[in-house]
Amino acid sequence: MSWKAINAGLEKMDKKQIISIIKAMYAANKTNKTFLSAKLTSTSFDKILEDAKKAISDYKTITNDKTGYLDLMLTYVEQGVLFVNTYGDIKENAYDGMQGVFDKFLAYLKKEKDTVLFGNFKDRIEELKVSVSDIGYGFGDEVSYDIERLIKFFDKKE
Repeated sequence: MSWKAINAGLEKMDKKQIISIIKAMYAANKTNKTFLSAKLTSTSFDKILEDAKKAISDYKTITNDKTGYLDLMLTYVEQGVLFVNTYGDIKENAYDGMQGVFDKFLAYLKKEKDTVLFGNFKDRIEELKVSVSDIGYGFGDEVSYDIERLIKFFDKKE
C-alpha cells in the first residue's frame, strides 16, 4: 500500500481512531515503541541523553580509565547517529548533545597526543564519518570535518 493511500485513510478518521491505531502500533513491537517515545515525548528522550552523559562523566571520575572514557563518549555519539539513521530526525538539543560529547572526545584525544590510543578508535571514527554523511542540520558536516581534522592531527604525529 502506498503512503498516498494510507494518508487518505487517515484523513477520513477522527482523533480517537488515529490514537487507537498509534496505540496498537506502540504495543506491536519494541521498535515502534522506541520510535514513538522519541518522537512524541521529548522529556524522556532528553532524560536518556542526560543520564548517559552523567554516566560517562561519573565513569571518568571513578575509574580514571582513558580508554574506557573515550569508548563511552564515542559509543554515545555512535548510538545517537544510529538512532537518527534508523528512526529519522531528532530535536536540535539532541544533536547539540551529541556534538558536545564528540567535541570532548576529540579534545581529550588531542590532549593526550597518544597515537596508540587514537589507533584504538581510528576504525570506529572512520565508520562514524560514513554514518553521519546523510544527517542534516550541519551535524553530519561538522562531525565529518572534525574527523578529517583529527585524522590529520594524528597523521602528523606518526
